[in-house]
Amino acid sequence: MTFAKLGRFLIFGIVQKGPNRWEGSKVHVKDGRLEPREYTLPKGLLPMFIEKASFAQAAMQSISAAQREKIDKNVEDNLDEFALSDQFTSILADANMFGVDAVVHKTKDK
Repeated sequence: MTFAKLGRFLIFGIVQKGPNRWEGSKVHVKDGRLEPREYTLPKGLLPMFIEKASFAQAAMQSISAAQREKIDKNVEDNLDEFALSDQFTSILADANMFGVDAVVHKTKDK
């Protein structure tokens, strides 16, 4: 299996024999837009998604305090643009699915 994550779009390639375990995964483009809908993927992909999320979480936790301050300042200085970004949309979706604690950076008391 191979995959590529391009922003919010995933491309999978699987070479295997057997029954089709994908449902609703064909890409149908209308007017240049991919509309959200319901998809069913093979459950064997779940461990890979968990692993990739763990890598992302570890990377975020390893950011230095100085770098975190630069990121926070950039977001604050460009709040209107950030609110319209794919990143913010993704953060909101994660908060809705996993709770606010999953997306809020907590600073340690000094």
